[in-house]
Amino acid sequence: VAGSGALLYYTPKMTETAPWWSYVAVAVTLFVYQSLDAIDGKQARRTNSSSPLGELFDHGCDALSGALLLLTTMSVLRIGDDTVALFGSMLIGLAVFYSAHWRAYTGGTLEFGLLDVTEAQLSMMAMQLVAAYYGPEVLATPLLGYPISYLVLLAINSMAVFVLVNNCAQAFLKRNAGHCKPGGWVTPAIPYAVLLACTGGVLLLSPGNIGASDPLLLGLLVGCVSAQLASRLVVAHMSKTPMDVFDLSVAPLLAVL
Repeated sequence: VAGSGALLYYTPKMTETAPWWSYVAVAVTLFVYQSLDAIDGKQARRTNSSSPLGELFDHGCDALSGALLLLTTMSVLRIGDDTVALFGSMLIGLAVFYSAHWRAYTGGTLEFGLLDVTEAQLSMMAMQLVAAYYGPEVLATPLLGYPISYLVLLAINSMAVFVLVNNCAQAFLKRNAGHCKPGGWVTPAIPYAVLLACTGGVLLLSPGNIGASDPLLLGLLVGCVSAQLASRLVVAHMSKTPMDVFDLSVAPLLAVL
C-alpha cells in the first residue's frame, strides 16, 4: 500500500511522470509483499497457527493490494487518456483474481497454473524498474507501429484472459463436486456481473465523465468494491454457504451516476 501510494500520489491522471524513486518503491515493496505472501501460509501450518480468520485476512489483503498494483501498472504505462484500455484492463485483472476464488468455491481448493499471479507480479516489478532507470517515456517508444506500452498491455491482457477463461471453465466443470449446494455454483458470478455493469454505466453515463477526469478515484472505488466481493466469496468458500446474489457494496458506483 505504501509503495503503490507513493507512485499514485504523483500520477492521479495516470499520464504523469513520477519521481524515479517512486517506481523503485513499488518494485521493492511488491517483492517484499510477494515473498511474505508466499511463506505466510507455510509458516502458519508449521506453527499450527492457521485459522479461517487468517485465511480471510490473507486473501482480503491480496484482493486490495491486487487492485492497487493494477493501478500502478496502468500508471507506469501512462494510459490514463485511454479510458477503455485502462478500465478494460483493470476489470480483466480483477476478474482473474475473483475467478480463481470462484474456482476454489466450486472445486474446494485454490489452484494456480504455470502462468499466474507470480509471473504477473514479476512483470510488474520489471516494468517499474525499467521506468525508474529509463523513465516511463521509454514505454511510449513505437515498436511495430504501436507504443511499447500498448504491446505490453496486450500481452498482459492476453495472458489474463486465458487464465480467466480457464478459471471459469473449471468452476463450471467442478460445479457438482459437492463443495457448494446444487445450483449454487453460479451465484458468485451474479454480483460480479453487477459490478461490471455498474462500472460500464459509470464510464458511459456519468455526467462529469469521471473515468477521464478522475481515473484514479474511480479505479480505487472499483478496486475496493471488487475486493469486498472477493472477500465475501472467500467467506462463502470457507463456510460452505451460498453467496448472496445482491451486495450493497456496488451502491457507491450507482451514486456516481
